[in-house]
Amino acid sequence: MMYVHFEPVPPSSRHVASDIADELRNHQGDWARVAEYDSPGTATMTAIRIRTGKSRAFQPAGAFEAQARTGEDRRGYVWARYVGEPADAS
Repeated sequence: MMYVHFEPVPPSSRHVASDIADELRNHQGDWARVAEYDSPGTATMTAIRIRTGKSRAFQPAGAFEAQARTGEDRRGYVWARYVGEPADAS
């Protein structure tokens, strides 16, 4: 039995989050589906982290809006958009 599987290492989630945040900044105001999870609860927690800036890529808090929804397939989905940095973020 073989336990070794050769495959490329996936990018770290930090880089993925930064790439997503950059794309949202490039399309200010437009909603985009940015994540999907097996658990709707995980999607909800991700949306909270985006909105509150707990994820460094989505700082400052309030610069992004995010919402989680449960699909017909019972998976959790996250939509987000960049709305601009709050006036007091400077």
